[in-house]
Amino acid sequence: MRSLAAILCVCGLLLVSTLTAEASCVYNAPISHGFSYFECADFKPVANLAYQADDPTGATSGTLDIACEQSTCSSQQSAGVWGDSNVVIGFDWSSVGTVGCPGDLGPGSVMHRVVIVVQGTDGRGLVATIGRGRRDISYQVEAAHRLKAPDGTVYPLPCTDQAGQPRVLSRVEPSPGLVTLNLHFDPPLVYSDCDPGTRGALLGTCTDGFVADPHVGRVLTRIQPCLQPDIRRTLWTDTGLAPDADGNLTLTVQRPWGALAEQCLYVGSTAYIGGYESGAIIGFVRVPGTACPDADGDGWSTCEGDCADNQPTVYPGHPEICDLLDNDCDGLVDEGQTTCGVGACQRTVANCNIGVPQACVPGSPSPEVCDGIDNDCNGLVDEVDPDGDGYRCAYDCDETNPSIHVGAPEVCNGLDDNCNGRIDDDHLGVDYDGDGVRNVCDNCEELANPDQIDSDHDGQGDACDLDDGLLPLTITDWEAWQPDTVYSSFNLYRGDLDVLRNTGVYTQDPAADPLALRACSIYGSQFLDSLLPPPGKGLFFLVTGNCDMTESSLGTDSRGITRPNTFPCPQTDTHNCPACDAKATHVMHGEGRNRPDGYSVIDNAADWLVFCSQVGAGSSCSTLVDFSHEVAIVVGLSGTDLCYDVAISCVQAIYGTTNLHVVVQQIVPGPGCGCVPAISEAWDVVKVERPVGAVTFETQQVPRDCRNL
Repeated sequence: MRSLAAILCVCGLLLVSTLTAEASCVYNAPISHGFSYFECADFKPVANLAYQADDPTGATSGTLDIACEQSTCSSQQSAGVWGDSNVVIGFDWSSVGTVGCPGDLGPGSVMHRVVIVVQGTDGRGLVATIGRGRRDISYQVEAAHRLKAPDGTVYPLPCTDQAGQPRVLSRVEPSPGLVTLNLHFDPPLVYSDCDPGTRGALLGTCTDGFVADPHVGRVLTRIQPCLQPDIRRTLWTDTGLAPDADGNLTLTVQRPWGALAEQCLYVGSTAYIGGYESGAIIGFVRVPGTACPDADGDGWSTCEGDCADNQPTVYPGHPEICDLLDNDCDGLVDEGQTTCGVGACQRTVANCNIGVPQACVPGSPSPEVCDGIDNDCNGLVDEVDPDGDGYRCAYDCDETNPSIHVGAPEVCNGLDDNCNGRIDDDHLGVDYDGDGVRNVCDNCEELANPDQIDSDHDGQGDACDLDDGLLPLTITDWEAWQPDTVYSSFNLYRGDLDVLRNTGVYTQDPAADPLALRACSIYGSQFLDSLLPPPGKGLFFLVTGNCDMTESSLGTDSRGITRPNTFPCPQTDTHNCPACDAKATHVMHGEGRNRPDGYSVIDNAADWLVFCSQVGAGSSCSTLVDFSHEVAIVVGLSGTDLCYDVAISCVQAIYGTTNLHVVVQQIVPGPGCGCVPAISEAWDVVKVERPVGAVTFETQQVPRDCRNL
């Protein structure tokens, strides 16, 4: 292996190159970590610089310190404390001290790729580059981080030897004040948001197809203070030297002396990244001045921060050990803690006690209980299920009730069944209509009805039940009532309260009493009535509905007696609702009298199975009946009379009861034929919601003429 040798003399002069740069960004141009960090040694301030990738010296972070080593200098808590290797980037290119502008949030701005260089205090370094993707968002440093999970969380980026100081193969002092360095340079590792598996690839910030293709550049030097050097390339002096093909270079330099004797000579290199020479020095070694002794030979001089030059185990970055010394030169002696165990067993002890190392012993586990603590110290919290409902404590707000857990249906019981922090609620909230009744208990949850009256016991309150036959009435300038769908039209009666008291007549004759009104067959649910009662008089109003050419009742009075309808409206409404035939024989649910032979009203599973066994295969028995809230009305005629067939005409709900009308068709043989032999059995079934009212039957004769068959 060959190497290049050169002698470089820096005779007490500080050579500084200068250039004129453009102004910094006019509008905000933030570049920052949002939630992660760089993992770089930070027991002293780290060297750092950001620059525009295709304009490395014209747009840089300049004199601005863009790295935060502790949380007190940034809102990012991930910055941690000195010495924890958590370094967060955070600055705005519009701030004082920056040079040029890679692009900002202003209108029409063109965004350029930037490169961030960090050199940790242990000699390891990091190079990351990020694009912008969109002009209306800030540069996100996490874009160059590798993804940890699909949700966008990332791993921290580590400083490595590949982007740090050149490797020192040998270092000798051939004569006082001179140092010969045999160095090896490698191209830096560059993290990019264009790399597969990065957050940038997920967010689409790589829009330029960037390829780093790093190469070692020139070797430069600079004399400056030994702590937190300025790595802007424009401040360094070109040696005119470059490593050989193997990356090796030997050079002899003079230690700073005279007025600069307490400073350090830095030897570092640039790198070509994406085809441009870096605007920052990528890795360097220090040569301390002649007034910077290293008496203990630990490689750290007093100028470089060695706080005890007579102790080889004391210098910046040395691990803290229990020896009553400040080994890492952070101003603290034998600091540090060790944590062991998990959950309730976790313990934390100081590493040292008066110079004696301390052992960390976890606590003893206990049986797991539902208290938000990992009692048994297995890394899981509340993983038990005391009530055996399949939901452990974390998903169960009441382990004494197996019906209560996350995802359970909310029922009206005054309990938080689904563990969402609310009682008897649903998708509309707790009390949507504000009537004081919680939603799952409210039989009209979108219409206030604190009384919860449900006359037909169908689970829907009268205030919102449009098929119970009830007609709540509101009196204003307009008389308005509930538009119950049972009826196709309505009748409005107005009466004189004095006449009612004297005669008991509710529907009064308008021809005999000027205060009476009879408005019939109203197709709607309101009526304009501007009549005001004379002084000393009172008016009352009643509404009825029309259905199947029949008018509903006027309801009951305070004694529960049906109000008489003395002068009813004429039934001229032919739009029946629903279209049922006239009533015939009536059979009440559960009663056996007046029921024609072969008819059944079944209200239990046992009778249902008996019927199913009689009608044979292919019947409607395959349709299950839930007898908890249904009954089955069965019309079944035996095969003794083959001239019958069965049809279900309609199911009609009136005043909270369900009325069923059944039509039985009787075939009347005509000339040339008898009954159709194919009809060996005639039956039909309908399921009706409870409660069941009247079941009506009707026989229709259907003549048959078989002469042309």
